[in-house]
Amino acid sequence: MPMIVIVGAGLAGLSAARTLHGNGYHDFLILEQSSHPGGRVWTINHHGFRLDQGFQVALSSYPVFQSRLSLKELSPHAFGSGALVEEQAGKLHLLANPLRHPKLLFNALRSNLPLADRLRLLRFAGSCLRQDRASPQRDSGISSSDFLQQHGFSQSMIRSFFEPFFGGVFLDPELQTDAALLRYYFKHFVIGRACLPSGGIGRISEDLAERIPREKLRYHCGVENLGNSKNGWHLKLTDGTTQKAEQVILACDPASTCRLLDCPIPEFHRTRVVYYSSKHPVYDGPWLVLPSLKPRLAQHFVQISNIDPSLTPNGMHLLSATVVDDQELDPEIIDQRVAGEIMRLFPNSKADLQPLQQIVVPRALPKQNAGFRKRYQELQNGLSETLHLAGDLNCNASLQNALESGHQAAQRALMKTVNHSFVR
Repeated sequence: MPMIVIVGAGLAGLSAARTLHGNGYHDFLILEQSSHPGGRVWTINHHGFRLDQGFQVALSSYPVFQSRLSLKELSPHAFGSGALVEEQAGKLHLLANPLRHPKLLFNALRSNLPLADRLRLLRFAGSCLRQDRASPQRDSGISSSDFLQQHGFSQSMIRSFFEPFFGGVFLDPELQTDAALLRYYFKHFVIGRACLPSGGIGRISEDLAERIPREKLRYHCGVENLGNSKNGWHLKLTDGTTQKAEQVILACDPASTCRLLDCPIPEFHRTRVVYYSSKHPVYDGPWLVLPSLKPRLAQHFVQISNIDPSLTPNGMHLLSATVVDDQELDPEIIDQRVAGEIMRLFPNSKADLQPLQQIVVPRALPKQNAGFRKRYQELQNGLSETLHLAGDLNCNASLQNALESGHQAAQRALMKTVNHSFVR
């Protein structure tokens, strides 16, 4: 069998490997520069607490979780479908999805958000439900911020709901992300549930890696250079050796992908997750909290142990706060300021909240501003027919795309192998 090399053991690379292995193709190898699978989709153990590398959730409505990866096998814990929204300064109101929480319909009707905004939200949800579930088919051409204003949403609604919620999803508080992604994610949040596998988001990566023969995974093995000739591909590795391949599936992070393809590296959104422990819960219920008062550091926060108690030792509690712009402040100052923002909404937490850990992800997501997919398509159009792209630069930065693009890249490689063998 011709050798297929997969560069990167993130979700896209693992998905590609699983497809190859599942189709009985065994002449493949995954090269991963780090010490573990999953890339950014990873969970560490810190003094008994399970901490994700950035706030991430799996959406149960993603088709890939129903077709190629059983979310049920990962014993998922579901978030509430909705959020605690700061509609007025210092006052939170539970805005829940009535389709998922019909008993909370009256609570939604009592919201202080303008009635016209709530009706627009329903119409927006209806329009989103009619689009494809797998991925946005094309760019909208405008930013999410412009889209919301054009559709009549008030500044109050944008400030108290869309900016803290989707600003956290996109790591883009100004909502410059293409509106096609706003519609795409909104649909999945309406029809599905945000979940965490038991033990953290990294269980997805672990599960995929466990289904691939160990000898097919090489860690601490980065790729410095891709060379192509009539005899195939020659990958120069960081240990000074060369790996040959007939086909390559490029499934590494966007910066590494662009470096290997010698093309401009995209701009990225950075994030910092600030974790706190406590002996008592700061609040009850599986809800995300959306603060709206500005200026603030925390884009949103969640008592993550309310969703999955197994993430903490000895009955302790764990709170995760997402910071998009840390202003390059000292970590101790960030701890104090974010804790102050939490205490502003939950004054009783003051004596109990203890700083635990901060995790910085400098390249958490590539910026996906209006028109981003056109640039991605131009990149793919210039690739060799034996080089297959998977991951964030294939379509968009999501768990759905990572898993699906890896699967599709492996299918293309398999088809090319079959055609090549037939010609011979």
